Amino acid sequence: MPVNRVYRNVGERDLVSYDYIDVAEGTGIIVFYGYNSVSGATTTYGLTTESIYSNDLQTNGTSTTAGFSLCLDLDFDLSKFNSPRNMLGTAIATLGIGGTGAASQAGEVYGKVKLRHWDGTTETEIASAQTETFAVATGDGSAEDYCNIPLVIDELVHFKKGEILRASVEVWGKKTDSGNFPVTLLHDPKNRSTGTPTHTSSLLQLNIPFKLDL
Repeated sequence: MPVNRVYRNVGERDLVSYDYIDVAEGTGIIVFYGYNSVSGATTTYGLTTESIYSNDLQTNGTSTTAGFSLCLDLDFDLSKFNSPRNMLGTAIATLGIGGTGAASQAGEVYGKVKLRHWDGTTETEIASAQTETFAVATGDGSAEDYCNIPLVIDELVHFKKGEILRASVEVWGKKTDSGNFPVTLLHDPKNRSTGTPTHTSSLLQLNIPFKLDL
């Protein structure tokens, strides 16, 4: 018995290109990279699928406290969706965070990634996760940790046309010596290895699952 074919009007939806398919979850995965742009005195952070150069390889902050404090809080925004999208499944964030242990400088650092739905007025958190904590000792110089964390989206999230996916990335640090403790977040889609130190990877990467329209 022949199988009936269902033909869709191509005007009903735009074509979406997925980097790979997760068959078990029934999702198409799109890989986004974090970057920043500078116009005059204004710095903005964004997400892209393209391997472009970030204006800055990294963004730096400083912990001045003996307890953990928020050193960096950056919003990486995707361009507005040009058609509705449904998000569901397990996202993966990979990011490089670091710190500097020079004379009288030492500390501990970790990162947080929060996926958010942004409609231009209200920000709604979808999922969040935290990296491991790692220590930088006095005299270590600049050190980094490249982390992989899952963000579970266990309820379907609907994005209307014109709404935005936001990835808010935080870096938390505390000093463990008398001096302040510098911290770093890497974000270069070109994955440049220059800088201090020479980076294992400078990618800020998000693998985001979208529900397949089957």
